[in-house]
Amino acid sequence: MSIILGMKKMLLFSALLVCVAIGCAVWFSPLAGNAVFYADNEPCGNADGLCYAPDACVRADFATVAELFDALDKIGAREVYRAESGGTTVIYAYSDRVCAKAERLGTGEPYNVMAAYSDGSACMGTPVLQGCY
Repeated sequence: MSIILGMKKMLLFSALLVCVAIGCAVWFSPLAGNAVFYADNEPCGNADGLCYAPDACVRADFATVAELFDALDKIGAREVYRAESGGTTVIYAYSDRVCAKAERLGTGEPYNVMAAYSDGSACMGTPVLQGCY
């Protein structure tokens, strides 16, 4: 009887552990806010995780700049360089959580995430940001 009770407790603990793992994955997911995702400049509806074919580009458009920075934080992106021109800010960043091959700035710094924002527009892409921003 005690063996069966022990097995039930172990099964309950395992189910709880799986639920916590799924909850953490959803909570810390980079898919933030009302983002619109693109794969090779075609809307795809979701990012299907962070790993994708090495030659693919992924893009997300955000409703606000705050959502953009929240997504950068959630993927652990470290800003490498920032450029501002004509009211648009472009951020080059590097994240170990992004599978894209790193590109290099003229200074040799690696980046695999590119983000841009201006009045009314915020977007992020890996390894580079494609399309208009």
